[in-house]
Amino acid sequence: DLWQQDALRALRQGEDVVIQAPTGAGKTHVFELLIKGGHRGQAVYTVPTRALANDKRAEWLALGWDVGIATGDVSDNLGAPVVVATHGHVDHVGGLPDLHAFGAQVCLPRRIRDYLAGETPRGPGLPEIAKVRSILREQPWDFGSVFEIARTGRHTGVGGGTARFPNGADHWIAHGDEVPGAPAWQVIQVPGHTDDSLALWNPTTGVLLSGDAVLSRKGRAWFTPEVCDPESAALTEEQLRMLPVGHLLPGHGQPVVGNGLMDRALSPQQRP
Repeated sequence: DLWQQDALRALRQGEDVVIQAPTGAGKTHVFELLIKGGHRGQAVYTVPTRALANDKRAEWLALGWDVGIATGDVSDNLGAPVVVATHGHVDHVGGLPDLHAFGAQVCLPRRIRDYLAGETPRGPGLPEIAKVRSILREQPWDFGSVFEIARTGRHTGVGGGTARFPNGADHWIAHGDEVPGAPAWQVIQVPGHTDDSLALWNPTTGVLLSGDAVLSRKGRAWFTPEVCDPESAALTEEQLRMLPVGHLLPGHGQPVVGNGLMDRALSPQQRP
């Protein structure tokens, strides 16, 4: 299809590309064509369940590809050079020990270093978490993923008033830093959801990786109501609305694409 050709052409030119299309439309085919065409460097393919990850790996190994995998069942042939966590909640950092063990350079928010030194981390309470249940219900789930979060949360992540990062970090990053190994990406402090929350902004391409500071539902960005500090969250909203974001990749929800998407973004008090 024409949209697949356009996406593939842009990827081969080194551009950032976001594809939003229904299940079965052919998004994976774009990825496969990129690899078959001689892509240089590492490509990371993410899927919502471990079963699908195992199926795709078997399929690509049969084609003779050099494929690694990281799930709760197995970690093999990982070669990611840099992994950045936007904050310390276990659903964002649970896989870091495996990635670190296979040579990944792990970047964590500098505030987590303060937690490890004794500061008590803050996080949203159950009433705040309940405000985003509509998004959580829409995420793909399987029991294996739930058990994996419960298992990894015992030794990695921020929660329950403590921080657990046995391997520390290779880089502690904060507002204004460049991402090590990816200098086009700038680190932005976005507290509110948590005090350690960061976002990654690429001013050249207009892509924002918002972590949990901004979510999405029904095609619209939504500044999260799941916060521990409403005043900080309001300042974060004011800061991010000023960015000319054309592609939003939220911590939860589907990507949102389009000029002026932050102008149309919902505030925490609104409901999608």
